[in-house]
Amino acid sequence: MCGKVDEGSLIILMVLLFNKVKNFVNAQLQDQQTGFRKDGSCTDRIATLQITVKQSSEWNSPFYIKLIDYENAFDIVDRTTLWRLLPHYSVHEKIVNIIRNFYDGLNCKIVHGEQMTTRSNNDEEEEEEEDDDDDDGDYDDDHDDDNKCSVNYT
Repeated sequence: MCGKVDEGSLIILMVLLFNKVKNFVNAQLQDQQTGFRKDGSCTDRIATLQITVKQSSEWNSPFYIKLIDYENAFDIVDRTTLWRLLPHYSVHEKIVNIIRNFYDGLNCKIVHGEQMTTRSNNDEEEEEEEDDDDDDGDYDDDHDDDNKCSVNYT
């Protein structure tokens, strides 16, 4: 961003940006993606699943399912793709640029036990730098946290 900014001002800006973007996102989400909506939950999906399982049993048909809830687990979004997709979904370029500026220079490393990933999830320029560093996403052995799994942002 530009110089030092008051934390309260950043919070207000983020709330305003969130309110603008959420309408675009909600318009794109399928009805089945209730876990991503404010009033939706996985509980709604479980109730639907129970009915489906019961019907499958009554009809003697095979039924396979896999439920995964990764809420806040990892920062796995490819930001370069995100910057390209937001305008496609009618998010104004100025808003995309503001959000992008918040992420510039943000690195994500995942710590599990005594291992920490060396890969970050940044924009194209930083990805190119990683390629030059001979970084293959291996773990560093010099981290000394015991039995912890956490995500560190630097």
